[in-house]
Amino acid sequence: MKREGENGKNVYGFILKISRKLKDSYLSVLAQEEAESSPMKTTWYCPLDLSTVVEEEEEGIIYTVVVKQQHVSPNSPMPISRSQCVKAGTEEKLVLHLLHSFSLGDSSFISIFLSTYRSFTSTEKVLDILIDR
Repeated sequence: MKREGENGKNVYGFILKISRKLKDSYLSVLAQEEAESSPMKTTWYCPLDLSTVVEEEEEGIIYTVVVKQQHVSPNSPMPISRSQCVKAGTEEKLVLHLLHSFSLGDSSFISIFLSTYRSFTSTEKVLDILIDR
């Protein structure tokens, strides 16, 4: 009976030893793969550093403009995208931008304008501007 207990301990010790070796070899392989992985490990960039926010004012309207440089790869030129949002404007310019938004399919400005225009003008005034155009 004493021998069976010793054999159990030996088997348990053997299994524990093998599992530790497997774990160690797995972790070393995993560490090696991480060191050889994607270029993101060696190329660091911050998206906030690659964009510029400015305001542009045209006659009667102010835009917030975001210019972004998109990171592709270290050796290729960075494509630049430019987007603008209306920040403020006269009634006439906002309605004209509404018409422009319909042609471009800019649903965000359309829904925002139609939800808020009654806080700064009347429906009659908006319709007058639309009819005059």
